[in-house]
Amino acid sequence: MLELVRTIAEALVDHPKYVQVKEVGDQHCRVIELYVAKEDVGKVIGKRGVHVEAIRTIVCAAGGKLKKRYVLELIEHNLPSALNGDPVPQLQKLRAV
Repeated sequence: MLELVRTIAEALVDHPKYVQVKEVGDQHCRVIELYVAKEDVGKVIGKRGVHVEAIRTIVCAAGGKLKKRYVLELIEHNLPSALNGDPVPQLQKLRAV
């Protein structure tokens, strides 16, 4: 599931090397945290949220087959220093669209 989300996100963004995907939660409900560069958040969300909603739909459909509930959260990296070579960006959670 993580590779699916990572592949889709990397295809949408300008900085694919800063895309990170983590999974947290229990065995019935899992949260997939998608981290992208601050400049790429709009590209992942899309106009009126169509991209992020499409990703969420795919994740929910794939989760149904596995009999697990997945929730996708989009989180932006604050990357002014990371784009200049600092490997530890600060993170800021976004509201769900």
